[in-house]
Amino acid sequence: MNSELKQAILPLSVIGIVAAVFVLLTSQKSQAPTPHVPTVNEDSAGRTIMLHTSNWKFSPNTIKLKKGENVSLHLMGIQGNHGVSIPGLGVNQKMGQGDSSLVKIPTDKTGTYPFHCNVSCGPGHADMEGTIIIE
Repeated sequence: MNSELKQAILPLSVIGIVAAVFVLLTSQKSQAPTPHVPTVNEDSAGRTIMLHTSNWKFSPNTIKLKKGENVSLHLMGIQGNHGVSIPGLGVNQKMGQGDSSLVKIPTDKTGTYPFHCNVSCGPGHADMEGTIIIE
């Protein structure tokens, strides 16, 4: 190959590689983590219900239980700093992103028990509500 052709190919190759890297990096959009689908685990010790906190919602936001049932909530901080307060059941827990906590839920009384975020977490804070129903 003559030297003029080599001099033309090298810069074009570098430009092509840089362009390819740029396209790959910019095509991957940054997204907030998606909360996991809530799961329920049951064993002889009772039932464990996953309750995820993220900006600005609980998942699930309605939980139905049976009176006398042995139940724990596995609280998972998926996104941001949040907490769970269930005043009627004596639950008050704060957590950050990535934190988890296991909380025993008393089910000795039937009723509807609202819960909410107990950490001032931003513009959607007032929307972080849910309900536990014990039948």
